[in-house]
Amino acid sequence: MIYDFPPTPVVTSPEADAADVPLTLTVEWESLADEDIDGFLLVLETNDDSADGFELVKLLTADATSFSIPEGLLQSDTEYVLEVVAYKAFDENAYLTGVRYINFTTETLLLQ
Repeated sequence: MIYDFPPTPVVTSPEADAADVPLTLTVEWESLADEDIDGFLLVLETNDDSADGFELVKLLTADATSFSIPEGLLQSDTEYVLEVVAYKAFDENAYLTGVRYINFTTETLLLQ
């Protein structure tokens, strides 16, 4: 069997291992609209297993190139892991994926 895996998304913002990322963030990636994919899965989570961990999961259309994180979800001075997954369904419960993982840390806000 030969599988035609979707291409791996190229995240353009934020950059991998970026620091001081603003708390109001739009994640952006290069278009894969000309590729044979069914859509994207975006997963954003804190990079720890603490009780106050955070996870956001969104399904997006194949022509999407960005997603704005709703205001108030990101915390100051926190490391996050972002996954942007291009997927293609080939069976009712089976998917082929191309996944890009990046880490970034949000800005530190000083209390006044």
